[in-house]
Amino acid sequence: MLKEYNQKQLWEYYEKLPYDIKEKFFSPEIADIIWNICQKNNIPLNDISKVSKLVGAVVLKILPIDQLQIEIENELKINSSSAQKIFKEFNSLIFSSIQKIDIKNKKSSISPDKKEVLNEGNQVKLKSRQNKDTYREKLE
Repeated sequence: MLKEYNQKQLWEYYEKLPYDIKEKFFSPEIADIIWNICQKNNIPLNDISKVSKLVGAVVLKILPIDQLQIEIENELKINSSSAQKIFKEFNSLIFSSIQKIDIKNKKSSISPDKKEVLNEGNQVKLKSRQNKDTYREKLE
C-alpha cells in the first residue's frame, strides 16, 4: 500500500525533478493518456483519480515502478492480468519517455572525463582530476 504524503512533502519531491519532467508532470498529454488507458480498460470514473495518484507517485519516485502493477491491482481490486495490461500501457506511453528524459539529464549533468565521484561514507564529493597522465607513447 502506498504511503500517504502531505502536500508539502509531495512538493519537495516535485521540486527535485528535472525541469523537463516537471513540465510533463502536469501536462494535458499525460492526463489524456491516463484517461484513455482507464477508459479503454473500463476503469470506473471514481477510480481514475486513484490511478492518477499512482502514476504520479511513480513519476515522483515515491513508488518504485516495479510496484505499480501490484498497487493498481490492490487499489482497483482487479485481476492480475488486467493490472499487468494497464501497467504495460503506462510504461510504454508515459514512463518510457520520462525515463529517457531522466537519462538524458543524468548524462549531461556530470562529465566523467572532468570529474570523479568519491564516495566517503554517506557523503558523495566531486573532485577534479589532479593527476593527469602527460606521458603518451607513440603508436606505430
